[in-house]
Amino acid sequence: MDALPEPDVIAGAFDTLRVQSQRIANVGAIQGQQHILGAIQALAQQTNNLAQEINHLAQEIDQRFDQVNDRFDNLERRQNNFEISAVNARLFSANGAAILQQPVDVRNGGDIPEPRNGGFHLARELVEFFLELVRNT
Repeated sequence: MDALPEPDVIAGAFDTLRVQSQRIANVGAIQGQQHILGAIQALAQQTNNLAQEINHLAQEIDQRFDQVNDRFDNLERRQNNFEISAVNARLFSANGAAILQQPVDVRNGGDIPEPRNGGFHLARELVEFFLELVRNT
């Protein structure tokens, strides 16, 4: 039978084995940390790229909303212009009807009578109407 090694030799071998396994574990941990760090960096880059894309899309959406708002503002101005035109047309129509309802005696060289509020009022309304129309377009 072979002689058994001395307990000190066995203890030294275990110490060597423990140190070697610790080194292997440390190398493995470092490599594992490097892999994890690389994965985190890649994920951070992808996140940054996505953030840039989202920012770009948000800018495009803002521009489109501005365009839509501008179009609605233009439509609203046009609607207001048409409403003003309709009101003015009703006023002119009422004023014209008042003129036409007054009797005219053309046999004695009579002129078409003025509306009750004076002849210049209708002309002034007409000028104001066109000025308002020009301002609103």
